[in-house]
This record gives sequence, C-alpha cells and structure tokens, in this order.
Amino acid sequence: MIALVFVSARVKNVKLGFSVSKKVGNSVIRHRATRVMRAGARPLVDRIVPNNTIVFVAKEGIDKFKSQEVTERMEKLLKKAGLLI
Repeated sequence: MIALVFVSARVKNVKLGFSVSKKVGNSVIRHRATRVMRAGARPLVDRIVPNNTIVFVAKEGIDKFKSQEVTERMEKLLKKAGLLI
C-alpha cells in the first residue's frame, strides 16, 4: 500500500515527499491518494527525527484506505525505520 524511502540530509528540519505512479489509477485516484497521504502524514511530522528527507510511495490499493489507516501505516513504517522520536 505504501513504501518508504528516506535519506539523511543536511537540512535542519524534515522534508516530506509523496509519489503516486500511474499504476495506482487515473488522475482523480492519484490525486486523492496524494491528498490522503498528505493528511495522513500531518499528525506525524512533529514526531519525525530531524535532518531527514522522506518520500512516501503509494502502491496499488491505496485508494481503498482512509487517512486514519494511512496514518497508522506510515507510523508503522517510520517506527520500523527508526525515524520516530
């Protein structure tokens, strides 16, 4: 549903990016997926370790999830990568 890519950076704060390929669906579905991922990341931004650039990559099937479910998935991925305070 979502993949995580991160790089340690020289910035003082966190940079977030969201990527949705055409495999996910048409432009309406891709845009909705981006909005849902953005909304899902908002509650987590303050808890992410600084000096990182993070990209969340949407996978097929993300259009069936709500922002709360996406937030839980993002939190799980960030914990697994050791990027949450």
